[in-house]
Amino acid sequence: MPGHATPGRKVLTLVHAMMAGADCIDDCDVLRSGATGRVLGHGVMAPLTLGTFLRAFTFGHVRQLDSLSEALLAPLALSGRVVIAETFDELLGAANLAAGNPGMTGTLTVRYRKPTPLRTDLRLEARCQRREGRKIFSWAGIYHGDTLTAEADGLFIEVAPAQFLAIAEGNADSADPVMLAAIRAEALRVGAASDVHPIGE
Repeated sequence: MPGHATPGRKVLTLVHAMMAGADCIDDCDVLRSGATGRVLGHGVMAPLTLGTFLRAFTFGHVRQLDSLSEALLAPLALSGRVVIAETFDELLGAANLAAGNPGMTGTLTVRYRKPTPLRTDLRLEARCQRREGRKIFSWAGIYHGDTLTAEADGLFIEVAPAQFLAIAEGNADSADPVMLAAIRAEALRVGAASDVHPIGE
């Protein structure tokens, strides 16, 4: 098979290049600068040899690798920490809003108790615990069955409804439509903006 020599170094070069932001073979050349090879612990391969290596793969090779990786890695598949933290931030914000305490995230402290699996049912819980002036304290947890896999404590800062609405509508292109509708409804309820109307009216 063409390009079959030193497959381990080639695979490691591709993986490390992707981690560094490479999205084409030529981008892998970024790893060949300075003493990158010593830092990574393997020889960095040239883009030309990587291209030859990848072009040698047939569809059958890819399917074999796919089956093997699923069999070996699926039981170990875990939710990433960034995804969990983002989920907690959104969940706590929604819990605060539902409790009538909308606010912006001040701090979010996440504790990873156990691995959180993918491709299975999880239970998410969240509650607004208390207020101290403008400070809003809340808690959330992720459960796999009865096992708490991760939890978070959030400190949110109260924002005036009109200001909160302006921030949310400024991010309307990327905001969750349900959350945006809830913020608009809360702003309307407290009279924060006279030009806010419930959706559908």
